[in-house]
Amino acid sequence: IVTASHVVEGASEVKVEFFAHRGMLPAEVFRLEPADPHGIAALVVEATLPDALSALTLNNSVPDSGPVKTIGFHRTLGIPWAEISGNIVGRDGKAIVFSAPVDEGNSGGPLMQGNQIIGVVTQVKGEFAYAVHSMIVQLVLESWRIDVSTVTPLPIVTPTATLIAQATPIAG
Repeated sequence: IVTASHVVEGASEVKVEFFAHRGMLPAEVFRLEPADPHGIAALVVEATLPDALSALTLNNSVPDSGPVKTIGFHRTLGIPWAEISGNIVGRDGKAIVFSAPVDEGNSGGPLMQGNQIIGVVTQVKGEFAYAVHSMIVQLVLESWRIDVSTVTPLPIVTPTATLIAQATPIAG
C-alpha cells in the first residue's frame, strides 16, 4: 500500500482499512521518505487480505489539465470514503497541482483520472492540493526494490475497483 509519508511518519502503530473490508488491519511501514512534504511511504499489511480485492493501474501519462477525483476520509464533511472531484491546474516540480475541496483526510489517497491512478495526494495548501506524480511513485517504489509491474494487487488502489486503503496513525 502506498500513502503519503507524513500520514504514518512517527506513528507507533499503523492500521489500514479497505473499502471491501470495514475494520482496521495492522500494517507495517516498509519504507518512507521522511520530512518530505511530497514524500511517500510503502506499507505492508500484516494480516490476511480480504478476498474481494482488485486493483487499478498506474498511469504515468498525465495531461496538463482535465478532471480528476480523489478518495479519502474528508474530515470537514465527516464522510468516510468520500470521492471528491476536481481539475488539474498544472505541475509544481514532482507534484500535480489540482483544485478540489479536499482536506487533510485526503492525504495519502489516490488521485485518479478515469479508473487509473495518476498520483498520491500529499499536501493541501489553501484552495489547491498536491499529488506526487505516479511516475515518481513508481520510481521511488522501484528504488525500494518493489516491482510495481509484478505486485498483485498493485500497491495503490481505489474503491472504484472495490478497494482502497488509507493509513491511519494510531496515537499511542
